[in-house]
Amino acid sequence: MEKLETYIELINNSETPEDAFDRFCAIMNEYVYDRIAYSLVTDHPSLGLPRQHGLATSYPEDWMKHYNENNYMKIDPVTQMILDSRKPFFWSDLTDDPDLAAPSLQLMNEATEVGVRDGIGLSLIGQTGEIVGIGLARSNPGVDKDYTFMAGAYLLSVYFHETFRDMLSAPIKAKITERQKEILCWESGIIPVYDSKKNIQTSPIPIESPLGDKVTTMAAHVQFNIRDSNG
Repeated sequence: MEKLETYIELINNSETPEDAFDRFCAIMNEYVYDRIAYSLVTDHPSLGLPRQHGLATSYPEDWMKHYNENNYMKIDPVTQMILDSRKPFFWSDLTDDPDLAAPSLQLMNEATEVGVRDGIGLSLIGQTGEIVGIGLARSNPGVDKDYTFMAGAYLLSVYFHETFRDMLSAPIKAKITERQKEILCWESGIIPVYDSKKNIQTSPIPIESPLGDKVTTMAAHVQFNIRDSNG
């Protein structure tokens, strides 16, 4: 993956989680990995999300529906390997194992039939122990194992994951009108002082709110990063 620096910059310039995922998919498609899945293989309390396959995915919609309806995540050997090992791996390492359980092998065969095949599994663990799995697969038969590509794909996947996760967990900034700002300030016992950027700054002066409550504001100024409806 010779253009790794360019790819990182491309992902870094994403504006939304969806945009970041689309860019990641486009990059992998250059290497004929056109089926991508970003899955939460453990519950993610930090995001308020449960364990789930394909939080973001380009797998066929019918396959995802079939997968979830049959609760395949419980028998998916790729998911199990992502939980058990931090090392990247080829899916063929699993299907070539003579000890692989029959239901798991059947699942992999079904995936191959619908064009989710010859994949790579990547396990990414966060500071809280939450684990994400990324699956890079092909819709058509692939070539021999490429460990050089695997190494580059792993590094880029780590960067994409951190970018995607940061965007998911970023607080949402509410857009409100100037009148709504004034109401919020008065009900909080705050005199609104607007700066050139239209942020609201609290006043350290005690005031009487419209509700009749005597409010002593904080001595230190506090910035409310609330933008008006015009941005």
